[in-house]
Amino acid sequence: MKIEFTKEQYRALVEAVALAHSVSDELRGLEEIVEGEDERSEARHRDMNGLEDYVIQHAPLFDSLDLVENDGGMLSLNQEALGDLMEEVIMPYNQEVFWQELMERLVERDLEKLDGEIDTPELVEHQLRKDYQEEFEENGLDRIRFDKE
Repeated sequence: MKIEFTKEQYRALVEAVALAHSVSDELRGLEEIVEGEDERSEARHRDMNGLEDYVIQHAPLFDSLDLVENDGGMLSLNQEALGDLMEEVIMPYNQEVFWQELMERLVERDLEKLDGEIDTPELVEHQLRKDYQEEFEENGLDRIRFDKE
C-alpha cells in the first residue's frame, strides 16, 4: 500500500505522531508508578517508537530536515521542535484539563453534600460550575485551602 502526502501533510503527520508518542510516554510513566508496567503498555510504547521512527526517516523526501536531528545516520525528532510543540499544544491542553477536572470534582463533591436538600439539582449544578469558573479565572489557586478535618 502506498500513501502520498504533501509537504504540509507530512509535517502535520510528524507533529501528530510526536504528540501521540509523547502522550504514550507520559501514560507509560504513570502506569509504572501506579500499577506496574504491563504487556499492553510496553507494546503500545514499542509501537509508538516504531511509528515515530518510520515517519521521521522520510523527512528528507519532504524537505523537512528542520524537524529532525541526524545521529549517525539515524534520524530522530528535533528536540527543540518537540519542545515547541509541547509548549504550544500539550501544556495548554493540560492546563485546561486541570481546571475542568478540578471544577467537576468540586461540583460533584458539593452536590453530594447537598443531596436531598435541593429541589433543582441541575440549576444548582449549573450555578456551582459558574461560580467555580469565575473563582478560578479571577484567583487561580490563591484562595484554595486544605481543611485537615
